Amino acid sequence: MNASETISDNFNAQLIIEALSSSPAPTAIYSGEDIVIRFANAGMLALWGKDASVIGKPLMEAIPELEGQPFFELLQGVWRSGESFSITDAPARLIKNGEERLDYFDYEYKALLDANQKSWCILNTALNVTARREFLQQIKEKEERESALNEEMAATLEELTSTNEELGSSLNQLAQSREYIKTIIENRLQSESQCCEDLSTMLKLPILGFLKYGGVRNLK
Repeated sequence: MNASETISDNFNAQLIIEALSSSPAPTAIYSGEDIVIRFANAGMLALWGKDASVIGKPLMEAIPELEGQPFFELLQGVWRSGESFSITDAPARLIKNGEERLDYFDYEYKALLDANQKSWCILNTALNVTARREFLQQIKEKEERESALNEEMAATLEELTSTNEELGSSLNQLAQSREYIKTIIENRLQSESQCCEDLSTMLKLPILGFLKYGGVRNLK
């Protein structure tokens, strides 16, 4: 007897079941169109919120709260097609300690096929990822808040830039207005100064004429 034959003889179904029983990963085995629970380890029983009395029962009889959820139909599809199915972050409503809870799971329904490529059982492994989902949701919400804050800051900066541009334009207009007013005042002052000079000249002419002609004759 060679080594492979020794391993084959010792590695029987009971040993496989014992290995799965000791696994920390929630694991179950189903068979038949009614998806009868043939095996469930402690991890899967805890996930379901059930005890070992569900083993040997059809899934919907053992866990009636799955009614209206997609699990039974998915398992039937795997059983009939022989094609495995896996999904992540899938919601499931289960009753634990008398209360319904919504949790999220990564799970797989793996079809095990016989020599004729027909399903002889389905191996179900699952992982509760509710905590992971909540953590990722918190990160997403934080990123959304930061994004909204950044957008608000960008809008405020744009508004300030626009205000500064308007202020600069107003100051430029004010400077131009000052120059315009200054020019008007200077022109007016110059005009008034010229008028005063003209008036002074006009007033001086009669006096000079009087002094030149009339004033001299009177003195004689």
